[in-house]
Amino acid sequence: MINDTLVDEIRQVHERPAKVVFARDTRASGPSLVKALKAALDALGVEYKDYGLLTTPQLHYMVRCINTANTPYAFGEPTEKGYYEKMAAAFKTIMHGRTIQGAVTVDCANGVGGPKLRELIKYLPRAQEGGIDIKVVNDDVVKPDALNFEVRSVRGQEWCSG
Repeated sequence: MINDTLVDEIRQVHERPAKVVFARDTRASGPSLVKALKAALDALGVEYKDYGLLTTPQLHYMVRCINTANTPYAFGEPTEKGYYEKMAAAFKTIMHGRTIQGAVTVDCANGVGGPKLRELIKYLPRAQEGGIDIKVVNDDVVKPDALNFEVRSVRGQEWCSG
């Protein structure tokens, strides 16, 4: 016998309007996939928020912020600025009293992480301020065919073609 309380809870969940949040990376297929997704959501009358270009961790942050809003567990503001500020605060906490010698080079493989890392850097302290200096390479997101093209391997510094 099915528990009546469970049936009522499931019915209530299905009666709430659906809300979808999404973003995409820089792959060439992204715009057409987003267009198809929006058409389907519009046809179903689903409310949605398109965050445009984001990294996967950024989208996860947005979802967590939205799902915890107006609760005692509110995680933050579901914006890129909110994400950068939270990451910078965590970095500053971790770095308290520590120093890093030299710059760190990050090869972004011409993906969405390139411009997003460049933006995050604006929120981080430089090495002389107790932070870190980051050099970003391979951050061309204008040409989708550049994604993962001639990206350096971390271990052997060899080159690989994508």
